[in-house]
Amino acid sequence: MKYLEASLPDLQRPDDISNDVVYLSACYEEKLNGKSKAIELLRSTLGRPEISSAPMDQAIRLEARFRCRISSLLCGVSPPQPIEAQDEVVKAAELLGRFEIVGHPYEKLIPYMITRCRGKIALVHAANSDSKEADELLRESEIEVLEYCSRLKDIKTPSNAYNNRKIGLLSLLGQVYMAQAARGQPKVKKHYNFCRHYSGDLSTWALRALHELAECLREKGRYHDMEVLLKVLTSNSDIAEHQGYRSFELGANGTGKVARRNGYL
Repeated sequence: MKYLEASLPDLQRPDDISNDVVYLSACYEEKLNGKSKAIELLRSTLGRPEISSAPMDQAIRLEARFRCRISSLLCGVSPPQPIEAQDEVVKAAELLGRFEIVGHPYEKLIPYMITRCRGKIALVHAANSDSKEADELLRESEIEVLEYCSRLKDIKTPSNAYNNRKIGLLSLLGQVYMAQAARGQPKVKKHYNFCRHYSGDLSTWALRALHELAECLREKGRYHDMEVLLKVLTSNSDIAEHQGYRSFELGANGTGKVARRNGYL
């Protein structure tokens, strides 16, 4: 890491700078109080002439990537800064609208990052507010994730990148469901009927399970296990809904989807 830090000022190619900065920001994030340093690095890089003077499409892609990364980090600082995080997402979404369709991987990566950021922002609001707005943000995130998963499902030969995105989205979807249930919304409680037999709070237990499985997936590349876990979470008689509801289905191709029930979804 010290080598990357030392070499960063001398890098000239925008993509080299971007990859170096994103990697360093991830390293900083893992350290105690490192998120603020990561945010500072990303913001300072946005002002580098190598980035701002790059060809327009490239500059737009890199800025959108950085702003999504900053937004994600702002959700994780203490205390979280969801308003500032939302500002960064709005800017990234505006940049996304200026992409020319050239088949660049970022055309798929940035929408995924934006969806993830919006979900994280919704979770931060839900954790810190009992307002109706927080409920609406969770619901909007749920719909957005489901729509994105539906698009991924239609890809006949998914790459590892697509599989990894699907895992990330399913994990986020699980967190959104847990947050909805934990907030005690009558409609959600009726719909998912989460029981709290695990140290008093299913959401904590479920999120821990999701985290442990994510570690396993990174080590072994078991791309469908996240779907299996979510199916268990929503079908186990001690946890899930009764009355004939199925909150999670697995398609023939192994892609998870939430069933539409009584017009709720």
